[in-house]
Amino acid sequence: MSRILFLLDIELDNPKRGTPLHICATFREFKKEHTLYVCAASVAQEFQREFIAYPRVRGFLKLRALRRIVAQYNITHVYTVSQSGLFAPVILKYLCGVKIAVELHGVNYDELYAAKWIGILRYYYMKYKVWALLHLYDTVFVMSTRLRDRYLPMSKHWTLVRGGVDMSEVVAAPDGPVAGEFIIGYMGNARPYQGLPYLIEAAAIARADGIPLTLNFVLSGDISAVSALLAEKNLLESTTIHHDVSHAEAYRLIAHSSVLILPRADDPVTRYAFPGKLAEYLATGIPTIATQIGPIDEMKDDFSRVSLLVPAVNIPQALADAIGRLYRMDPRERRALGTYAREFARKTFTWEERGKVMNAQFR
Repeated sequence: MSRILFLLDIELDNPKRGTPLHICATFREFKKEHTLYVCAASVAQEFQREFIAYPRVRGFLKLRALRRIVAQYNITHVYTVSQSGLFAPVILKYLCGVKIAVELHGVNYDELYAAKWIGILRYYYMKYKVWALLHLYDTVFVMSTRLRDRYLPMSKHWTLVRGGVDMSEVVAAPDGPVAGEFIIGYMGNARPYQGLPYLIEAAAIARADGIPLTLNFVLSGDISAVSALLAEKNLLESTTIHHDVSHAEAYRLIAHSSVLILPRADDPVTRYAFPGKLAEYLATGIPTIATQIGPIDEMKDDFSRVSLLVPAVNIPQALADAIGRLYRMDPRERRALGTYAREFARKTFTWEERGKVMNAQFR
């Protein structure tokens, strides 16, 4: 049994979506085999016993505080997530003799540069700093093969762990849809990389082609642009929007859908990060349509058996065509596709299976 210190200045007190939810699920798996301490800005109630407040000082004072934490709790491993917190664990490795691990979800400097949040000089500074620091890590977990390949040759022995899903939390799709209803579902935020405008445009095309669809959106964050686009496409009155609900409630609400869509385009965010939302969609047993981008493309042989994959070219039309195909599909065939998907998710994407791989690296 190891003594793991999670180290990252991140708010984890209300993990509804994305990375915070992902991190908290990983904590639960660590606790099955190891002693865990969480040094973060905040934590959910279930991790209060493991919580250590992240030091609010900088420079030498911060390093001294972290060194004191490592000594006080007899830490053997320091674990962080993303590229933003790489430096402090490296210093602790050489000051305290701990082993260090990081989980990478994407390429942060590519994303920032593409969004024009940093210039070219800052881009290259961040890139080479990350490359230098990663060489010093004992264990690196990555979310996709192409993310691992991005850092060859040093990444040959990095560990692949994709997203997870809690099958006990997922509300399975009902055995049969309500007659006459065809409901397109989406669950997530409305940030540009998610591609939600593509889905709305596809719904407008499909409706113009005679498909009597409605939309069921479970959204978080700012949704003003989504409402405006729905109104522009004359879809607002045909859309039910649930906003900022809990993760468990999101599963319950999305279960009323006939099809779920992941409409992402290829960009610096989606190119390397495994879409955990796809695992959640498949786990519901609702037929799923997804664009064939990034890590989805590298697993296309598996995903094409349990979902409809469309090319990330002329995405609205490709999605509309897939919607039409599902709408015309025999209900029994549609249910079978969802059943295969749910079973695939159960075997491939549970947090338990992911936890076994990660826990083995800390023994």
